[in-house]
Amino acid sequence: ITTNLSSQQLPRGLWHLTAQGNQQELLLEKLRTELLQGVIEATGKVSWQPQLAIQLHLGTHHLSLKDLWQDWPEELTLDSQLVANLEGDNFNIKRFDLSLPPTAAKFSLHGEGSLVKQQPQLKIAALTWQQVQWPLLGQHAIANSTAGRLHFTGSLQDYRFDLYSQLAGHQIPGSQWHI
Repeated sequence: ITTNLSSQQLPRGLWHLTAQGNQQELLLEKLRTELLQGVIEATGKVSWQPQLAIQLHLGTHHLSLKDLWQDWPEELTLDSQLVANLEGDNFNIKRFDLSLPPTAAKFSLHGEGSLVKQQPQLKIAALTWQQVQWPLLGQHAIANSTAGRLHFTGSLQDYRFDLYSQLAGHQIPGSQWHI
């Protein structure tokens, strides 16, 4: 299937979809669109018997969020890779890597948990980053972190986290934070 799609939240883009399936599952062989001045590609599989199960591989290349976020810097783009699964109520983000060319900033997330309605739970969520500064572009950063990590477990009502970061800035002396 090839079609033009747009909505209030999504700018117009040409979408290409190749899929096949039966009464038990749908195999997403290829999804590709060029929008936001970049490319989004995905493959995956959805099955609904005996329970909902989803496998997703999603990549974005050189997306500009300027059309969605007015203050997004013109030259900044977004590249990402996501590999995730859902089995019934349990999810597993095997890998979510994100970079912001032309900056050196990189983020990586992995985690797993449960989406049970009464008590959603994170077994673990681990976010790491490298070379992040604010503002994202420019020579005069207010703050920058060469490396950091955040580990989170639990629910919204009962959680634990561990934060470590190296932090410095124009008026911030270099320091290491561990909370």
